[in-house]
Amino acid sequence: MADAKRPWWQMGNTPTWGFVFGGVWTFLAVLRWGNVAVGDSGFLGMTAQVIVAVLSTLLGGFSLVSAVRLRRLRRAERDPATPGN
Repeated sequence: MADAKRPWWQMGNTPTWGFVFGGVWTFLAVLRWGNVAVGDSGFLGMTAQVIVAVLSTLLGGFSLVSAVRLRRLRRAERDPATPGN
């Protein structure tokens, strides 16, 4: 059983760590996409470079979305009258 306090979609423990992880993964994705654009296959091969770039992009995006959602939830808990939550 999962802990009821932690949603299944949460990638970090706090919004700050979610933004940090999201930034790191997004930075790595940009580097990988740069390798793909230049045509540098490295030791992995071009197909593996594209796969790693896609996975890094997804992890960065999911981490950032998770951090924003967690931040909005915590803000809504503090001020339940906030519209749009």
